[in-house]
Amino acid sequence: MSAPEGGNITIKVHMVLQRDLTENSVDVTRPDLKRACVHEYRNRRSYLSSQSPQYRGRTTFDDEHLHNGTMVLIISNVTWADSGLYRFVVPPLGVCTVRVSVVNDSRTTEPPETSSAGTNHHGNHSDALKEDPLWKTVLIWSGVVASIVLVSAAAAVFFLWKSGKFKNLKCQLRQWRRREAERTQNSHEMKSLRDEDANHAADEASCERDV
Repeated sequence: MSAPEGGNITIKVHMVLQRDLTENSVDVTRPDLKRACVHEYRNRRSYLSSQSPQYRGRTTFDDEHLHNGTMVLIISNVTWADSGLYRFVVPPLGVCTVRVSVVNDSRTTEPPETSSAGTNHHGNHSDALKEDPLWKTVLIWSGVVASIVLVSAAAAVFFLWKSGKFKNLKCQLRQWRRREAERTQNSHEMKSLRDEDANHAADEASCERDV
């Protein structure tokens, strides 16, 4: 049994044995909601003191067909929370259970497309840039320039290594450190230089000493 959200639903159940239920009590509960009380009918009238707040002011028990064993409960302004099992208990005759489904007939609409520059209808800026020929050209040339810079740097390093410039720079640096150590009387720096001289005797022999 189903009904659209916001509408009314009429739950109608029948006892297996068609008999007059006018003098019987009827308790309608939700077994899937800790037996929440939906509606109580006793002594030919409704009792709502124990009714769950979820259903307050929204239920009507139609006793017109009780004489032939038919129980009718009307729930107004139904919501998704009203979906579930409804149990009609008629002591001591038996129990009738029915499942109710509340459906939402509204349709989800797609967000409107935007005409902003650089943004497509999915809001993906990167895709929009990729589709622009100007940006493609800029990206290509940026890659070319970066490659040229890297190759030039590698070539310069290789040239300095082959020409012995690194070796000369190393010797000049050591000589500068020695002069500074002698000028400042830095014994620790002098000891460090003597250790380096011992480890790099071959390099030291080829260095030109400044007087």
